[in-house]
Amino acid sequence: FAELCEAYEAVASSCCDRLDGEFPPLHFKGKAQSKDEMSLHTCGEMWVLLLLLLPQHIQAAVSAELVASGFPRAVTQAVRG
Repeated sequence: FAELCEAYEAVASSCCDRLDGEFPPLHFKGKAQSKDEMSLHTCGEMWVLLLLLLPQHIQAAVSAELVASGFPRAVTQAVRG
């Protein structure tokens, strides 16, 4: 999860000048946490979690390596119990 958050942050910081406001910052990065209510508009980690919970064919469109790792399936199984 931490590696995916780092990748999210790298993408967000590399194209923020073109897509201003499209990528919310990571909410839990560092020691100071934002006081904003967590939502898809304020918390980058929620986008990472959403990616992990999407159907496998959509995950594969984002990253075949992610699907091959088996991590998204493990997260989904842990959530479902």
